[in-house]
Amino acid sequence: MLKPKSLYLSDRKKLFLLAATFLVLYAVISLVNHYLFRTYALDLGLYINALYDYAHFQWNDSLVFRSEPENLLADHFDLYLPILSPLGFVFGSYTLLIVQIVALIFGGLGVYRFASVKLSNNSLALFGAAHFFLFFGIFSSLSFDYHSIVVGSCLIPWLFIGVEKKSLSQTLIWGVLILFAKETASIYLFFICLALLCLYWKDAERRMFLALLMALSVLYAFVIFKFIMPALSVNGEYHHFHYAYFGENMKEAIWGAISNPIETFKAFFINHMEVENADFVKTESMIFIFLSGFWILFRKPVFLIILAPLLAQKYLHDDPSIWSFGGHYNIEFAPILVLGSIWVLGEMKSKKWQYWTQVLLIVGTLVVTFKSLDQTIFYTDKSRVRFYQAKHYQKHYSTEDIYELMKRIPQSAIVSTQSPFLPHLAWRDQVYQFPAIGDADYILCSLNESTYPITELEFQVKIEQLKTDTDWFLVQEVNGNMLFERIKKDGMVPASF
Repeated sequence: MLKPKSLYLSDRKKLFLLAATFLVLYAVISLVNHYLFRTYALDLGLYINALYDYAHFQWNDSLVFRSEPENLLADHFDLYLPILSPLGFVFGSYTLLIVQIVALIFGGLGVYRFASVKLSNNSLALFGAAHFFLFFGIFSSLSFDYHSIVVGSCLIPWLFIGVEKKSLSQTLIWGVLILFAKETASIYLFFICLALLCLYWKDAERRMFLALLMALSVLYAFVIFKFIMPALSVNGEYHHFHYAYFGENMKEAIWGAISNPIETFKAFFINHMEVENADFVKTESMIFIFLSGFWILFRKPVFLIILAPLLAQKYLHDDPSIWSFGGHYNIEFAPILVLGSIWVLGEMKSKKWQYWTQVLLIVGTLVVTFKSLDQTIFYTDKSRVRFYQAKHYQKHYSTEDIYELMKRIPQSAIVSTQSPFLPHLAWRDQVYQFPAIGDADYILCSLNESTYPITELEFQVKIEQLKTDTDWFLVQEVNGNMLFERIKKDGMVPASF
């Protein structure tokens, strides 16, 4: 017996429920981590401090972690921060985490919209959105602070929509916004446009504006890498060249990789930097990417044009954490794997094969995502992402003690504090990552938290020195959490305490 039509959920309601479910889930992961001091000076604290500077029309100096002033744009050419800075007045230290969550939902809606526009198939569109929302790289990104490349990656589906609708204005707008995410987004965008150029080669109008966007990407990359970032840097160099295995600079590395193809190919799969305990980190993340949708793209190899530079950027890097499934180092794969899957599914003649391929994609993505939350070769703090366990919502000490101490710090004060507390105190003119003190008025520290970037022994020595230092007054100590205030020049202990 057929159910009455009113008992069926419309496609819009299904999409709303899907997006709302993941909105709550993402918030539970990211915002709870922040509240429980599982976000850190790098990168969230640094970015929140930059937001404050931009919102107050100040030149950011990166003194959160640097010993001499250098504008943050020299580290990553991220233009989202100036654009988003006014939101800091409303959301404070949660601003960028909220932006990141909203961007991820916006990306999933973009996937849905693209499938609807291209294929006129709402069932396949819902599958695409679910595939995107479940991708392991989203969960690992949410467990690690904030990064603008997450936001930029979520705009890729909307770029595809602009091209599909033959809208030059939409294509350019989304393309430029993607460029703003990070200096390397220019390389990402170039290869995306190259793949789209192949897909839409027969359409002269699309060829024209895709070629235009490719030229813009090349020009943007040349100007940013060659002139702007080195000019902003203290040492006149680009900070993020980390491919020493192939050469001492970008030109040498490219030539080294091309001139030794066998060694380069081997480096994709082995621990080429010979880092201890990193032998199978690449293997693990490769399996994750493969099962999450890479396998289906062999039916549409043009999408591999986009993935090739991403894979090289990831697996030829010097740092094993980049090779891994952790952090935000896989988010660029999400829109490409999902959009490519949709494209392949849309070209399938057999509805049966289409259905079972969708099942395989979803099952593979689910298995990988849950595996990333479970025991893995590459170590990650599982309490940051296991939203289904009580430990995610708990801390081994009372966080309220820290929040009470924070309330005693004036908004205008300069602060030095440990990495986990820094993002909460970064919406101010100046904040330093302890043990850097500089001209701080207050020091907030705790024996209960990570002492990075110094050892626990060094940290304890610093605390004992502060307790006996005549320049500092211990305002309050509770359960290993301490707040110090600099004594005024007249030698008077602050009267307010």
